[in-house]
Amino acid sequence: MEDEIKLLDLNYSPKKVAKWKLKNSKYVEELQKFFDKTSNIEDKELQYSIVIQMLKCDEILTNLSEKLFKEYFDEGYKKAKEE
Repeated sequence: MEDEIKLLDLNYSPKKVAKWKLKNSKYVEELQKFFDKTSNIEDKELQYSIVIQMLKCDEILTNLSEKLFKEYFDEGYKKAKEE
């Protein structure tokens, strides 16, 4: 998709992040802190599983955010057309 960019190649299929999230400097800063901290984990299997789990959670929150935004937008559009 055009509105996504490659974030990390960890053999986890959803390895893209929506561009709109990267426009938020606080999100990017916190994401970088997370990766900095996990890069210090010596057990690479543990490091990998932690990163993958965080990416899965992030994907769920992203999908929920986009779904709710679309629902609210559609509802507002429908109400505006009725007026």
